[in-house]
Amino acid sequence: MGDFLWRWRRDSYHFSIWGGLQRGLDMEVTCPSLRVALHTSNLKRACNRDASLSYEREAQGIMAAGLCLAAAAQGGLSGRVARSCRRLAWQAEELLAKADDVSTLRWTVAESGHCGARSFLRLLSEHWSLLSSQQAGTGPGAKLGGRSRGFITRFLQAALNANATGRYSINDSAPVLNPEVANRLEVMSSSI
Repeated sequence: MGDFLWRWRRDSYHFSIWGGLQRGLDMEVTCPSLRVALHTSNLKRACNRDASLSYEREAQGIMAAGLCLAAAAQGGLSGRVARSCRRLAWQAEELLAKADDVSTLRWTVAESGHCGARSFLRLLSEHWSLLSSQQAGTGPGAKLGGRSRGFITRFLQAALNANATGRYSINDSAPVLNPEVANRLEVMSSSI
């Protein structure tokens, strides 16, 4: 599908091709995009092949990672919940940095230095600003989909208790957070 879109419908789509600059592709298609959704095809396959993996627990872990990041940006995490979020097998920072839904490739600062306004750190910073603006009710989705803070807190707690492994495919071990991303997000988090 990607090959077809690239060859025949390139002008109708936005491309973010990891490693594209090294392959000689035009610069505008070699800059990152943050992953705001995850198609978990490899996770589905892994769960079908390994009874120790639970698609439901892993999905809850992925959702918990996003909720942890959103709640942290809004300043709404207690110390206990923040510690639980840091111990999650899935981390939003890693999920946002994934280059695609299948491989383990991640965008880094080095791979986006040529991108200016679309550099990886700039995108992360803007994403953090968007999440932070939702606290004051100024950003889009200010009430997190119209749900109350109590509902979100209960959902987050259930997701934190899911005991996800962070394994995305049959050959994966738990993901390791890229220190470059972790350090940048720690700085952004402490600046609130």
